[in-house]
Amino acid sequence: MSSENKILYQDSLITIEGDYLTLKNYYFPSMSSKKILFANVENIKVYDPSILRGKWRIQGTGDFRIWYPADSSRYKRDKIFVIIYKNKWMRSAFTVEDLDKVEEIFKVKGLVKQFR
Repeated sequence: MSSENKILYQDSLITIEGDYLTLKNYYFPSMSSKKILFANVENIKVYDPSILRGKWRIQGTGDFRIWYPADSSRYKRDKIFVIIYKNKWMRSAFTVEDLDKVEEIFKVKGLVKQFR
């Protein structure tokens, strides 16, 4: 493992390394992970959970634009992160176990935008 890709954060839902983010349990039915290079991310928006923002979505999509990895406790989480990819229509959304730590990592990387 290079020093650039040391683990900055890890929980049961995601792993953040220097150059990329891994969303665990992303693909159904295999429950395999999705690795996202930060170089392919335009920004990451942070929203308060709501019915329209996936609060009750366990996995998958409701509109074929935003896809969620599995998280049976999403309804308990304080924020939902939505990845806006460069030059792509599709987005990925996810939650984390330590909101403050993850949000700080994304701010340092210049990726996070706060929304309500």
